[in-house]
This record gives sequence, structure tokens and C-alpha cells, in this order.
Amino acid sequence: MNSRPHNQNLIVISEAEHCELEKSRRNAEYLAKLEHSMQQFKEGKGVVKTMDELLNMEK
Repeated sequence: MNSRPHNQNLIVISEAEHCELEKSRRNAEYLAKLEHSMQQFKEGKGVVKTMDELLNMEK
């Protein structure tokens, strides 16, 4: 660890380790969004669409 201005520390890790940390962070964010969506669904806040409605939204 190297000392930086304003008492901020710098930690050096490999690019591969950095990528794994970023992947873990993104996965955690995604899982939190899924959990939030499931909670909304359980509370009856979901929206139901037919396949035709979804296809029409695509146009």
C-alpha cells in the first residue's frame, strides 16, 4: 500500500482480479434489481401483457 495525498491509499491488483471484482459487483446489482422486482410483483404491482401486446410494442 502506498500513501497518497489526502490520506487516500492505493492498492494494486491484477487486471484479472479487478475484472472478477467488477463482475461480482454487477451480479450483486442485478440480483438486487431482481429481488426488488419480485417484491413489487408479490405486492401486486406487476403489469400483465399478452404476447400480441408485446409484439405490438416492438413496432
